[in-house]
Amino acid sequence: MDPAYEERLRKYREIAEKEMRGEKPLRGRVASFTTMDFLNPARPYMGSLNPDDTKYVVNFRLVRHSELDRIVGVAAANTLWYNAGKTLGMLAVEKGMIKSLDDLVNFVVNQRIGLVDVYKESSNKARIHVYECISCAGIPNIGRPVCHFEGGLIAGVLTKLVGRCKAVETHCWGTGYSFCGFDVIFL
Repeated sequence: MDPAYEERLRKYREIAEKEMRGEKPLRGRVASFTTMDFLNPARPYMGSLNPDDTKYVVNFRLVRHSELDRIVGVAAANTLWYNAGKTLGMLAVEKGMIKSLDDLVNFVVNQRIGLVDVYKESSNKARIHVYECISCAGIPNIGRPVCHFEGGLIAGVLTKLVGRCKAVETHCWGTGYSFCGFDVIFL
């Protein structure tokens, strides 16, 4: 693994741990927001890999955070994005693109989704953090998590590699944190 990647993960993990312990204050919730508030990504590592990263993120977010919530409702849109991520994760394993957790880490970086950190794992549960997440890194605290696609992707990959599971987002830029945290529960 790239030493710069490992160093970035270490720094992000330190910040995440301080936020989870309450030693670093979370960003305050905004009273209102528009799609434009989602178009300023905070992805220094991903940007260092490709100077066009911001354009890629903006295009993704315009689709992700556009009219779909208004047309079908937030809950239905979230389910759609979770299922899309899960399908992608399962297909990536079936097609041999992901054969292990290490492959998941590389796949997520190569697809510009973010930086994956397997934070904790046990026989029936895992905690996975995603830093510089394509869906949310840099968005305001809107009072709810928004990374259903990434949760679905993680669940799809781990369902194929380990066994049936679900991924529940517990931390997000959308709730004031500077990372996405997913609890993966094996069923």
